[in-house]
Amino acid sequence: MKRSLFLLVMILSMTFAAGCSRSTKFSNVVEGGFDPVAAFRQQGYTIQTETRGEGVRNSEYGYGWQSWCGVLSEGEKRPECPAIAVLVRDALNQSLSGSSHDELTVGPPRSDGQPISGTLRYNKNDVHGDMHVWLMPDAKKAAVSYVIFVREERMK
Repeated sequence: MKRSLFLLVMILSMTFAAGCSRSTKFSNVVEGGFDPVAAFRQQGYTIQTETRGEGVRNSEYGYGWQSWCGVLSEGEKRPECPAIAVLVRDALNQSLSGSSHDELTVGPPRSDGQPISGTLRYNKNDVHGDMHVWLMPDAKKAAVSYVIFVREERMK
């Protein structure tokens, strides 16, 4: 009887522990493998202003987010929104070691000097991610402000 009760308690404890242990492992994107600022510099853009948001990782509830924002100004290259959008997409795909669903660089061609916004979506190692990108040129087309926000969550 004692052995049966002990076994029952052990089984219930293990079941409860397994059910509560839902720690999420995030992708390389949120864990520091995605660095758009380094990608901008490697391609010859000058970073006029740079801010990396703090971000949040909540592995218990299965979500995390990270943000980046700043201003790219003329350096070796003149900042143009379509080229920057492609650069962001390629840097994301490189950090994923795969590809994302591209809703940023697709669609009708945009006029020079027009803002671009869109989303890059991915699923990697049981985590779903949405990266939202906003690129806004200044009136002289000499600088582009960027905002990049990624949110990941555990796939159910």
